[in-house]
Amino acid sequence: RNVTHFRHSEENESFLALDGRGEYEALADSLFFDFGGRTTRENRSELDGRSSQDELNISANDEVRDFYVGPRWQFRLPDATVGQLRYRQRWLSGSGDYDDRTVGVADGMLMNRVAWGPWGWALGAQHERLDYDESHLDTVTREMARAMLLYTVDTSLYLIGGLGYESIAAGSLLDESDAFPFVGFEWQPSPRTHVTTMVEDRFFGTGY
Repeated sequence: RNVTHFRHSEENESFLALDGRGEYEALADSLFFDFGGRTTRENRSELDGRSSQDELNISANDEVRDFYVGPRWQFRLPDATVGQLRYRQRWLSGSGDYDDRTVGVADGMLMNRVAWGPWGWALGAQHERLDYDESHLDTVTREMARAMLLYTVDTSLYLIGGLGYESIAAGSLLDESDAFPFVGFEWQPSPRTHVTTMVEDRFFGTGY
């Protein structure tokens, strides 16, 4: 990217920006490998400086690099149940005071939208582990599971309700676990448009 100033040419800057993702289909309609990368300059503070989405941000101290790769297995069972298992490894690094880190995320889900006529069900679980390169920073782990009921209003709209459980641990700084209810809806009017909205009563307050 090139940022040019008409009056203050000494502030002109050129830098590399990257945003890409893709997948490789190893087995037809079942096993995939996802990969992607992103390099940009964005303010990581919510309290100071430019907006995180400011395209004129040229500060080298705000550079962030994010790369990931991992397998994804999708499958179908005879009773109209579909499932997915996925693992994704991310490597994040940056300039300034950004601490380099590695994040591993494993998740899975099972779902049957027509198990009992208009009623269906879904189960999901996720485990996330964040390790900093700096040994004095605590490892952060987060686990979450959800069980939900689905009600089909029509072929594109589903109502959602259920219970979830989460735990998050960050050494001596944080150790929380709690169950929470949630409600929401899923809207998919076309193969290219998919909207899911949920409201949850989490341990830190209301989540959206």
